[in-house]
Amino acid sequence: MVALTFLLPPEAPMPSDLSNYEQKVGEGHSSRECVEILLELCDGDVGETIRRVREATPAFLEDPWTAA
Repeated sequence: MVALTFLLPPEAPMPSDLSNYEQKVGEGHSSRECVEILLELCDGDVGETIRRVREATPAFLEDPWTAA
C-alpha cells in the first residue's frame, strides 16, 4: 500500500484488494492519507519519507519472518 501511494496520483484509487487503506478511521485520516501527509512534509522526497518512518518506528522484538 505504501509503495502504491508513492507511485499513484492522489486521485487514482487503490486496487480493490487494497481499498480498505483508503477508508477513514473515525474522524482521523486513512492510511493512504497518512502516507501522503508524510510525503508532503518531506517535500515529495520518497527516500526521506521512508528514512523518517524507519527512524521513528521501533524495531520488532522478534524477527516476524522467523518467529514461530
